[in-house]
Amino acid sequence: MANLNTLTGCIPSIFAARDVVSREMVGMIPAVNIDATSEQVALDQTVTVRQYPSIASSTAVTPGSYAPDTGGRTVTPVTMAITKVQAVPIQFTNEERKSIEAGFDDILKDAFTQAMRTLTNEIELDLTTVAYKNASRAYGATNANPFASSNAILAQMGKILNDNGAPGANQPGMRTVVMNTDAGAGFRSLANNITAYAAGTDATLRQGTLVNTLGFDLKESAQIVNHTGGTMTGAQIAAAGEAAGQTTLSLDGSDSGTVLAGDFLTLGTGGGSGTGTDYATKYMVQDSTHTLSGAASGNIIIGAPGLRVARVNDDEAVLGGSYAANLAFSRNAIVLLARAPQQSGYAERNRQVMYVQDPISGLVFEVSIYDQYRQTHFEVALAWGVKVIKPEHVAVMVGQVS
Repeated sequence: MANLNTLTGCIPSIFAARDVVSREMVGMIPAVNIDATSEQVALDQTVTVRQYPSIASSTAVTPGSYAPDTGGRTVTPVTMAITKVQAVPIQFTNEERKSIEAGFDDILKDAFTQAMRTLTNEIELDLTTVAYKNASRAYGATNANPFASSNAILAQMGKILNDNGAPGANQPGMRTVVMNTDAGAGFRSLANNITAYAAGTDATLRQGTLVNTLGFDLKESAQIVNHTGGTMTGAQIAAAGEAAGQTTLSLDGSDSGTVLAGDFLTLGTGGGSGTGTDYATKYMVQDSTHTLSGAASGNIIIGAPGLRVARVNDDEAVLGGSYAANLAFSRNAIVLLARAPQQSGYAERNRQVMYVQDPISGLVFEVSIYDQYRQTHFEVALAWGVKVIKPEHVAVMVGQVS
């Protein structure tokens, strides 16, 4: 049978060895808004998250006999979908279990741990990918460690979130920076972070802990994306120009190349518009339909809240190239839906189910046990979907590709 395991090396009469299962760094899952229940769901099933609209201005108070009949607004539903239903199968025949006897429990524990590791890494990668492709703005230099010389980039990430109205500036646990291990090593190498009197703690020096800094919880992730930038050159703001706050930008045809979701771009001075402080702003190209490709004219979409100042005809749009997409965000900006997969049918009659929490990610996985003919089939499963519901509250901390 193709699904039999090779256990020859584990059959000694006394089996005491136990594998140490590797686990990658998990930073996104504990930092986002997790919507998790034991309710069973199916692939592509939708869940609605409601958002109250922003209010642009107040109204003057006018005394009168009755309260004014005003203030109604449209509460916009944001729909999320369960986009993945994934399982990791584990199967043993009765003869295999007998052959290793006392060692079976240890092997099974490690198998479950490996299964949770696989699913956790997939979810973590989904979160980092959707976050950077739907961020508002970016800050930092490509091909450079963001902590090469100081912690100053954290102040700039905080500025972006503050300017965009993101909550959590003074609330512990609300804002997080998730970075790759290159950036983490850079942070730990800074003298101010490992000198107890300067850092206010010796946790980084003694334990290597990434201590909370400048309003951010600092975490590392093995799934930070190395983004390969588009190759567009020569694109310019079209003749009509774009107003401050605009998120859809109309560009004249580029000389060559493409623009990709997750690229960041700066707008130059070709048309002589805007103020000098905006020329360094890195706008994130969204994971949405954009028509500009090659030498064709078209639209691209940048993250809310859009342009900081108005731009006019012939302002140059310059892509930033490849980079590591470290992330800064408020917890409410990103939602992870996690559910048990839908089960039905005859095969489920011989099924036992339990729910087990992974101590690394904190996620609760469904573990199923199927008693079959002279064998047992185990399955670790989860259904999930991810979405950025507030691009304004997500920013990219540009880092060095590792």
